[in-house]
Amino acid sequence: MRQSGGQSGFTLIELVVAVSLFTIVIGAAISLYQQGVLAWQRGEKGVDVQENLRLGLDRMSRELRTATVLREAKANSVKFDTAYAKTVRYYYDPEKGQLMREVDGGSNPLASCVTGLSLKYYNQNGEEINDPGEITLVCITLEGKKGDLKPLKLTTSVRIRARE
Repeated sequence: MRQSGGQSGFTLIELVVAVSLFTIVIGAAISLYQQGVLAWQRGEKGVDVQENLRLGLDRMSRELRTATVLREAKANSVKFDTAYAKTVRYYYDPEKGQLMREVDGGSNPLASCVTGLSLKYYNQNGEEINDPGEITLVCITLEGKKGDLKPLKLTTSVRIRARE
């Protein structure tokens, strides 16, 4: 800042440099804010998928554990009678992207954000089989995805107590 003729102020070059620095700092702050918002949204989507898959897997495995009779053992659906005299079927609906639970003919969504359901069945010797009468262990894999996130897989094994 220089004084000429008793007046004080900034030169044009000083103002241009100050505004340029201010613009760079504000641009960096906005960029960091946007990155933070995007990371938060990705994390929220990931938690949503994980919670949906976990809830579906938990309910399915808890109910399958108490099965008394297995009626259907397919790669993407299972149907069984529970200890409470209800017939329950779990299956994946690809059109809706949901894990469905059907009880005595009426079906309801159990989990959303689902992209696949895979079921493998084993007998007491650990051999993979499809005969509902000999199945003692069911391996359940649920896959899910939301938006542009990479797919998430959750897997569990359920031993059918009535068959032990």
